[in-house]
Amino acid sequence: MIFSLHFVKEASKKVVSLLTILAFALMPVGYTAPAFVYADTTIFSDSFGSSPSGTVSGWDEDESSFDYAQVTTDDARGGSPTTGNAGLRMGASITQTIDTSGYENITLSFYWRGTEEAFEEGEDDTLDVLWRVGEDGDFTSLFSEDAGCGECGWDFFEIGLGEDASDTTVQIMFVGATTDDLEQIKIDDVLVTGTALPVLGSITVCKVIVDTDGEITDGSENPGSTFTVSWFNPDPETSQGPAVTVLDDAVFETPLSLNASLFDEGDDAECVTYEELELGGYYYSEESIDGDGWDEFENHDLFSEVVIDPEDAYPYDASLFDGDEGNDEGREKNADGHIVLTEGNPDRTLLVVNYLLPFPTLTVIKEVINDNDGEADVEDFDLFVGETEVESEETNEFEPGEYSITESGPEGYELSFVDGDCDGEGLITLAWGGEYVCYMVNDDIAQEEEEEEQQEEILGCTDSNASNFDSEATEDDGSCEFPEEEEEDNNDDNNGGGGGTGGGGTDNFQQGTSGGNLNPPPVPTGEVLGASTGPEGEVLGETCEALIRSYIKSGAANDADDVSKLQEFLNSHLGLNLPITGFYGALTLEAVNQFQLKYGDDVLAPWIPFGHPDTNTPTGYVYKTTKWKINNLVCPDSEPFPALP
Repeated sequence: MIFSLHFVKEASKKVVSLLTILAFALMPVGYTAPAFVYADTTIFSDSFGSSPSGTVSGWDEDESSFDYAQVTTDDARGGSPTTGNAGLRMGASITQTIDTSGYENITLSFYWRGTEEAFEEGEDDTLDVLWRVGEDGDFTSLFSEDAGCGECGWDFFEIGLGEDASDTTVQIMFVGATTDDLEQIKIDDVLVTGTALPVLGSITVCKVIVDTDGEITDGSENPGSTFTVSWFNPDPETSQGPAVTVLDDAVFETPLSLNASLFDEGDDAECVTYEELELGGYYYSEESIDGDGWDEFENHDLFSEVVIDPEDAYPYDASLFDGDEGNDEGREKNADGHIVLTEGNPDRTLLVVNYLLPFPTLTVIKEVINDNDGEADVEDFDLFVGETEVESEETNEFEPGEYSITESGPEGYELSFVDGDCDGEGLITLAWGGEYVCYMVNDDIAQEEEEEEQQEEILGCTDSNASNFDSEATEDDGSCEFPEEEEEDNNDDNNGGGGGTGGGGTDNFQQGTSGGNLNPPPVPTGEVLGASTGPEGEVLGETCEALIRSYIKSGAANDADDVSKLQEFLNSHLGLNLPITGFYGALTLEAVNQFQLKYGDDVLAPWIPFGHPDTNTPTGYVYKTTKWKINNLVCPDSEPFPALP
């Protein structure tokens, strides 16, 4: 602990020099006297008035007799503003508690002397001065001197208390240690001074989150989002001058760690504080957010208003940074990206408020059309968004993400997604704050189409290599007939024969009811249909067969394997990229339409005599002619042209 020490003797400069030397000689070995401290602000002073009293007013006394600590007016010190002084004897003490908050370089000074009775040879009468920081703990000696010469007058003593006494509370104790109650130690004009500490400030940044109901929350509804408020020095410099310094970023992440109460009784904000800041200007940025689901943020730096509700915040006003000083005065100073710390307002708060967007909502609306004698209604279908079952026309909240709208219900209905926010396959992406609607329509399939589907389940020869192959048969009844094989030595002379209806490079054809001949495209001559040939007409054997065995229609209970083969064929033949799902949805339907238009003369024109409008109107139905065309493209002559209608 370092003190500065200074004696002044009023009566004699010679004695002053002697006492000063003696005082320093009493210091411990190794002690270095510091430079004198001259303070400029009075923190405490007492000249003890001008009226005798048995007590020392304003001080804590500790004495063994009532008047061992008293105020006397004899031996008044010249130059003191009052005639009174404190007199102490027989170990009596007086203690003063002094608040040094806001000050440094604390200095204690006082005048003192002993009475004539106290200065007798051989007597040990002293003034002891002690101190401590705070109001607990042990006292430490500052000064202890013999009473001195009673005729020599008043001594002056001054000491610096060091850094420990700065900006705190100290106690000073004076003890008059005499051996006789006639002897007395006197004290006058006690003074404590200090230098005001420089004013430092602070900035506290507080994050508040408000949910969709207007309630403050920690943001756990949308975890993992990061919010950053940055500090910067504008370039070019603004009309308000440069920043004192650039602070570290203030970063928050949901869920917040609520540690401060701004509005209610409980903690409702997460705050970080920058302390011991120099007074002056600091610049903060617009908040950046890493994460979805948040509305625009608002802030308030409490420049001229007291915030009592999150709604008191303002949108960020960047007018200071747009290069136009002409609009600086009109800016919203409570949210202008600029905080100024002053002596009158050194501690500021920046409030940043974020509003959660609502979860997305989805309404699925189901319509059932029974225009072909169907009997189902909406309640007969179970609707699903992902794995969540929903009711038609009921609005539900979902987590943001991608979903597939599906259903289960009666057969005989064709499903389509019309209008709304779902695509043709029932897929939808839900984003924060969105309100979505999907429309599902189930239309019952016409009766005649059902009858055609019933005709699919018929017995017959299903082997395309048989001479009596029936393309409409769905189950083989063992009736297939095969031509007898010719002698091996005749095979080289065969010019396209080999059995079946395709020998000789020609095809039988079916005759429509209108009497017209409906001929499929000619097959190249010189080949055995359904077989491949070698370099000299050698028959290598059969290598292909019909690709699709059943009819395929949107909304029907289709054979999944046939649908997958159809999708693969369309991708290969039309250069598409259909997903191989085995489900005949809108994308596959559109691809079939494209195929039918491409081969309209083969798959659509044969139906014109039976009421089909033209070759530019696809049906999307993989029925007789479309199935025949696909199979013969994959494997020529794998099945004959079908009977119509």
